[in-house]
Amino acid sequence: MNIYRHKVVLLVFWFIVLLGCGGPRINTKPQELSDHGAMTVLADPHIEISLNHILYRNSPGSWAKDANWDEYILSVKSREFPNDITIVGIYIEDLMGVRHANETTRKELNQSTRAIKKKYKKAGYKIKIGAGSTHASVAGVSVAIGSGVAAGAVTATGSIGTLTSVGVGAAVAVPALVISGVTKLVYNARVSKRIQERQTALPTKVNSDPKYIDLLFPAVPLPQKLIISYTHQTVPHQMELDLTQVTKGLHIKN
Repeated sequence: MNIYRHKVVLLVFWFIVLLGCGGPRINTKPQELSDHGAMTVLADPHIEISLNHILYRNSPGSWAKDANWDEYILSVKSREFPNDITIVGIYIEDLMGVRHANETTRKELNQSTRAIKKKYKKAGYKIKIGAGSTHASVAGVSVAIGSGVAAGAVTATGSIGTLTSVGVGAAVAVPALVISGVTKLVYNARVSKRIQERQTALPTKVNSDPKYIDLLFPAVPLPQKLIISYTHQTVPHQMELDLTQVTKGLHIKN
């Protein structure tokens, strides 16, 4: 009898774990994203870059609930030589000077965010994904002209038949476990599909018309810079957008 009780307790435990790990899912009624103009703008002799929006966990305009990532939406256009500009890569530099590339799958984003969160907690920061704020103000927009610099190298399975003998509690828990597991798989599939639909593949060419670039990054606390690596006539260049004025305390618990 003791072994049966043990199995019931184990089933209930995993049931609770599954219910608590629903994870990110599609937001069917996202709050409308207000357009207050670019958050910040940067230009050099070759290109102009506008950071239009940063979508973080449950922020206005976010298409995902409880997302473990940040979405950066930019527009880029060439100022000269419209056929000779290629955006090679875009990175976020964190408070510790580490560069983070955009991720292309839900699994990668979740894993990277967990690793970053662990690193910052170890360093003494109180992390809360989605805390802090981002600011979009037309008055705060500035355009900096520079020459650019050379770019740097930059599920467990089991048999239901064997579980029905452990008692009524297990008989109830098994269907609930199955339903919870299937629901999570559906959420994951929908989110993964939306990520693939939204993201911009890099490298990408730009011309004199604004090109919108949508990239997803792990949730980086206190992001310092957005680094854009591009080539002009095959020559590498790099630009850096200061994020400190538009991401006040992002992902940091007060």
